[in-house]
Amino acid sequence: MTAPDKIAEYIGLLSDTEMYQKAISLTKNTSKIDSISKTQFLGLMEFSRSWSDLNNFVKHQKERDWKEKEAYKIFFDGLHTFLCQLRNDVREKYKLVSSNLTKAESKNMTDLYAGLLARSFIQHLSAEMLYRGKISRD
Repeated sequence: MTAPDKIAEYIGLLSDTEMYQKAISLTKNTSKIDSISKTQFLGLMEFSRSWSDLNNFVKHQKERDWKEKEAYKIFFDGLHTFLCQLRNDVREKYKLVSSNLTKAESKNMTDLYAGLLARSFIQHLSAEMLYRGKISRD
């Protein structure tokens, strides 16, 4: 097994364990998450194709003035915090990025792996919300 194969296997394992558990935890611990619309989850799925797309989408949603939709603000604040921690975990906790890379290589690898794990998390989160029947209609 080559190193990329081991990394892919490890990311798959993290997806099926930690990302799945964190998605379930978020659905249980975020107040009023069941009021988040299907459109928002579809947007998350669409933008989760890359780390930068997802990060930019979540930042934009987090900074919006949601007025009467306080649940959206709470959700996107929490999601932004989670994504920041996930990016850090890729390097520190999961040790997916080698320390002998250039700054640019390190950033690219971190973005790649954080993006893969974030996409997995978003898929689990969306699936859990659909399973629980908690995604509201627009």
